[in-house]
Amino acid sequence: MILDPPTPEVTVFLSDPRPLTLTCEAQGYPQPRVTWYRKGDNKPLNSLTDLFTVAVTTNPVDDYSVKVQSSLQFKGPERDPSSEAGSTERTQLLIDDMGNYSCQAESEKHSEVPVAFSNVLVNFPPTLTPSPARLAVSPSDRAVFRCSAQAHPDPDFQWFFRGRQLSSGAQTVVASEQVQGVVGGFESRLVLTQVTDASYGQYSCLVVNALGNTTKIIQLSKKSPPEQ
Repeated sequence: MILDPPTPEVTVFLSDPRPLTLTCEAQGYPQPRVTWYRKGDNKPLNSLTDLFTVAVTTNPVDDYSVKVQSSLQFKGPERDPSSEAGSTERTQLLIDDMGNYSCQAESEKHSEVPVAFSNVLVNFPPTLTPSPARLAVSPSDRAVFRCSAQAHPDPDFQWFFRGRQLSSGAQTVVASEQVQGVVGGFESRLVLTQVTDASYGQYSCLVVNALGNTTKIIQLSKKSPPEQ
């Protein structure tokens, strides 16, 4: 029943002002009903009018068939709350737009529900996730620094202390991983297995991908009496 599925994979840039539209075409009788979904969410996108606009056009092919074209437009008032009320140009892409989308064609006389998929990739430079800028640790204790960010393509994390890049070694562990449940989410951890007086100071986490970079500064301090 689905004649023309959406493009299997679409790559866009978060800063792109042009509207993003996915199109799915179905044909059948009675007239098929096309519904859009995003992977991980059972709620039809057709009903999320604050974020999406669905445009439908129909064209009778013959006495026994109707062609339906459904366009999922990434357009809605919640995409740019700063826009003037009533504006129809709220097409700003969001990081959360990245994911797998599907269109389903349903008809009263057909028990099968054809499904077509499209994977939307949103490219954007690293943006830091808010986290404490100070870490208090007593001498001889273990220190764990965390640096979280969202980015696509995948970012690279680099840790620095007093102008020197840090890597895994006898007293240091550096590890990075993807954060489950966060779109484009990644976290890097720097572990000092045993803090000494020479360890205290300012550490920087540099997050880099092909579109840009950002830096998180974390101050390692001795625990004060109230913190001990």
